[in-house]
Amino acid sequence: MDEEFRENAARARLRFAGNAILAEVKERNKKWTWDYFSERRDDRERYVELFQKKLIASLMGNVCLSHLLTARAYSKSRTL
Repeated sequence: MDEEFRENAARARLRFAGNAILAEVKERNKKWTWDYFSERRDDRERYVELFQKKLIASLMGNVCLSHLLTARAYSKSRTL
């Protein structure tokens, strides 16, 4: 890149600007792929799961979280 800049500074700047714009367009288009949507969905589901665990743990104090989750799973199975 330095050699290109020394040879023709205007061309090097134009190429840099074009590459920057192209990278931005590619990043924007990536956000509209099914892979990106599924990745975001998985991240959101994991976040909700962890937040619920944290919230339950803070509300229950010293109650063992694994016992609470077992009871929760049991109650869900009984309602089906």
